Amino acid sequence: MCAIRCRVLLGIVPYHGTLRWAAGSRKEFAEMTRAAPGPRRDRVRGSRMPRSSAETREHVLGVAHELFYWHGIRATGVDRVAAAAGVAPTTLYRLFASKDDLIGAYIERADGLYREWFTAAAAAGGPDPREQVLAVFDALDEQIQPQHC
Repeated sequence: MCAIRCRVLLGIVPYHGTLRWAAGSRKEFAEMTRAAPGPRRDRVRGSRMPRSSAETREHVLGVAHELFYWHGIRATGVDRVAAAAGVAPTTLYRLFASKDDLIGAYIERADGLYREWFTAAAAAGGPDPREQVLAVFDALDEQIQPQHC
């Protein structure tokens, strides 16, 4: 990370596998990279439209949820989350200041999803409290599917 910043500050910027000398100002650098041959930055990932910050955040949290659930929080690094989500690590750090912030957002999201599921499962039982409890157990049985374990 530091090496990239140093290269940018010194005016040596990697561009499409080669090094180019950056111009003296940001404006000149932006003009140079815009005029350079090669794929446009917004087309690098394919033909899909770029996501908004909120959509990117939700996408990263969804990917982190899967990785944390299946591989564990300690075993899953930020670089692995970024690679699986298809975003640059700098984008991930722009959304979450640290891995701890990512984990906190993951726990809040998982809690919200679980509470929504639980409320919907209980509501399926109708107004009778006994039926609500049975409906929660039916929903658990459906979600766990012990016959497939």
